Amino acid sequence: MELTDVYSGQEIALEGAGFGATPGSIVLRIGGMSLGTQVTRWEDAIATAQLPTLPVTEPVQAELVVMSPTGDVLNTLGVRYAASSPTAPDASAPATTPDSVVVNPGQAISIDGQIGAQQGTVLLVIGGMKLQANVENWTTEQTTAVLPSIQISEPVNGVIQILTADQTVADEIAVVVAPATGKTVASRQ
Repeated sequence: MELTDVYSGQEIALEGAGFGATPGSIVLRIGGMSLGTQVTRWEDAIATAQLPTLPVTEPVQAELVVMSPTGDVLNTLGVRYAASSPTAPDASAPATTPDSVVVNPGQAISIDGQIGAQQGTVLLVIGGMKLQANVENWTTEQTTAVLPSIQISEPVNGVIQILTADQTVADEIAVVVAPATGKTVASRQ
């Protein structure tokens, strides 16, 4: 199956028939996540939308789904979603246990461990997407970063990866990413 390339924040047009006059929705599905788009035009044979802006670090397979106002699927298109022009853990239902680390999009996190003196990268990996976090502090024993702000409607499994300056994985933490409820600081020691 040939995939159509689409890009973070891009306005896209999906053609079809029988969309109707009443606007429905267009959803971007990546892994186990369904992300809303901003519908900008809706006609019987075409619907356009602004894709969400996600800080993906590499292209990921996804699909765009045109849905009626009642939730019926009207059209589906397989896409390759990327941050810009060209150049994974499964997000199935999360298994939460009392030991699960639950994080929220946009949350500040602190991770202790021997990670090296030179600043590296922190990634949140969900649904096959590698999303870059904003590193606020990096020492040999601890890193603090703010996870990317993405809109999700239900919890999904993910992994936080801490990469050294040479992009070697220094640590991985299995997490459950839950819809944002406010900024808090998660810490693992």
